[in-house]
Amino acid sequence: MPHTPFSTPVRHLLFIGWCGLAGGAFAACGTRLIPNWCDGSPDAVGAAWLLLLGGCLAGAWLGWRLLRRREPPPAISAILPLLLFGLMALAPFRMPPLVRLGLAAWKGALPTYAACFRWQAWLLGGLLLPVGLLTGCGWALARRLHPRPLAADLALAAGLLAGLLAVRGVVIPAWGLETALRLATLAGGLAVSAALAAVLPRRPRGLAALALLPFLLAVGLVLTHQPREPRLAQHVIGNWLDTQGALSQLPGHIAIHRDGRRHALSLRPLPGEGYLLCRDGERRLAMPGDWPTVSLAVHLPLLLHPDPRRLALAGVESGAGLASAVHHPLNLIEWAGGEAAHLAVMRQMLARDRDGAAALDDNRVVALAQPAQRHLRRSPGRYDVIVALAGPCGRADDARLLSSGALAMARQALATNGIYCVALDAQTLDPTAMRQVIGRFAAVFPNMQVWSPQLNRYLLVGPAGGTVFDAVQLLARLEQRLVMRSLARVGVRGLPDLLACLVMTPADIARFLAEAPAAPRLFQGVRLARRAARSRLSPVDNRLTIAAIEAARTW
Repeated sequence: MPHTPFSTPVRHLLFIGWCGLAGGAFAACGTRLIPNWCDGSPDAVGAAWLLLLGGCLAGAWLGWRLLRRREPPPAISAILPLLLFGLMALAPFRMPPLVRLGLAAWKGALPTYAACFRWQAWLLGGLLLPVGLLTGCGWALARRLHPRPLAADLALAAGLLAGLLAVRGVVIPAWGLETALRLATLAGGLAVSAALAAVLPRRPRGLAALALLPFLLAVGLVLTHQPREPRLAQHVIGNWLDTQGALSQLPGHIAIHRDGRRHALSLRPLPGEGYLLCRDGERRLAMPGDWPTVSLAVHLPLLLHPDPRRLALAGVESGAGLASAVHHPLNLIEWAGGEAAHLAVMRQMLARDRDGAAALDDNRVVALAQPAQRHLRRSPGRYDVIVALAGPCGRADDARLLSSGALAMARQALATNGIYCVALDAQTLDPTAMRQVIGRFAAVFPNMQVWSPQLNRYLLVGPAGGTVFDAVQLLARLEQRLVMRSLARVGVRGLPDLLACLVMTPADIARFLAEAPAAPRLFQGVRLARRAARSRLSPVDNRLTIAAIEAARTW
C-alpha cells in the first residue's frame, strides 16, 4: 500500500496546532510587541502592521505553492520553519548600540525622521515578517493537506482569538517580545514535526516517533528558559529615540512592580539626584526636571479657584502631583488611572520627602484603577479642579487627551466654577500643531490662559465659568504656609515668581490663533500624534513654536 501522508488524526492535529500557535504569536505581536517596539507614532504603528499582515499573506502564498497537488511535501517545508524561527531568534540581537545613539543625541546629532522610520521598519521586520510568514504558511499548508479545509480556518481563528485574549489579559506589554518568541518557538517546532511526519514512513515506529522530537525540544526550551525581567533596553524607541539609549544604561532597578500582570513599572536612579519612572519601559512625565511643571499643574488651578473641595488627577501620576495636592484644604483627591503598582513605586519616590511620604497615606486620597476618560464621563459636575498630564504628543493615546471630545468630556465633569488644567510637553509640536491644540482648548474654555513654568512645558488653564483670573486671587491663597512651603521647593518664592509663569492671556491667545489654519475635525488625536512624531526630531520646529508664542505676547 503506498504511503499516504496525513492519513492519521495525529498528523492532522500537528498542522492544526501549528496554525493555532502561529495565530497566538501573531496576536502577541499585534497587541503587545508593536505598541512597545516602535515609537507609538501612527506612521510607525501602521508600518508595523503592514509588515505583519504582508508577511502573513506572503506566507500563505508560499505555503500554497509548496503543495500544488496532494503529495508528500518537499523537504523545504521542514527547513522553512527552522529558517524563519532562526531569523526571529536573531531579532533582539540586531538592535544597534543604543548607548552610542543616546550619547550622540546629547551632542545634538539628532537623526532625521526618515532615518528613524527606516530604522524602525528594518528592526521590526526581523521579527514581524517571520511571524507573519509562519502564520500564513501554516494556514495554507493545513488547509491544503487536511481533508477538511474548514478545520484549518477554524484553527487559525481559534489561535488568533485565544492569543488575543490570553496575551491582553495575562502578558504585560514589557514581555511582548518574550511571549512572541516563545509562541514562535512552539510553532516552529510543531511545523518541523508536521513536515517530518508527512515525509517519514510509518514503519518502523521508532523512526516515525522521531517526527515529534523537534516539537518536544521546543517545549523543553520554552519550559526551561527563565523569563527575563522587563527592561527599558527591550523597548527600542519608546518616546525618544535619542534618549532611550542613555536611559537604558542607567544603574539597576530600585523596584519593579506588576499589577495583575498587565503593566510593569520600574524605578531607576539617575546619576545625580532623583529618579526616573517608566511604565512598560516607556518614560512618562516623571523626570525630575518635569516635577516643577507637575507640581505647578496642581498648585496653580487650586490657587486660582475660590473654594476648591474636590480634585481629580487624570493620567499617569509620578507622585509630585499628589504631594502638592495634600497641602491644600481639600475634601477629596481622586486619582483616575491609579493601580497598585503605581502606588508601590510612588511610595518609594516620595519616601525621601517628609511631607510627600504622607501623601499616599492621606485619607483624602482615593486611587481609581480605571481609565481617566471613562471615569470623567461617568462623573458629570463632580469636581472643582481637574488636572491632566498630557505628556509628549507623539503617541495617539497622549494626543487624544487634547482632542475636542476629551476636552468636552472634562468640561462636563467640572462644577459650575470648576477649572481644568492640562500639562503639555510642547517640545514635539510645531507652530501649526500648537495652534490646533490651543484652538481646541479655547473653543471649550474661552477664558483660558497659558502658563509656562519651564522651557517647552506649558499649562493650559481653563475656567468652566466666565471667571477671569487676577493676582488678587493668587495672593489670597499664597498666605497659607503649607502651600507656600511646597511652592518654594520648585522655585516659587513669592507672587512675582508665580506671575512670571503666565505667558499668554486671553487677548494674547486670540492674537496667537489669528494665524491658525482650519483644524481637522476627524481623527484629531491620530493627526496630532502624526504631526508631533514628524517634528519630534527637528529642533527648528520647536524654536519656531517658541518664537510664535513670544510674538503673541504683548506684556
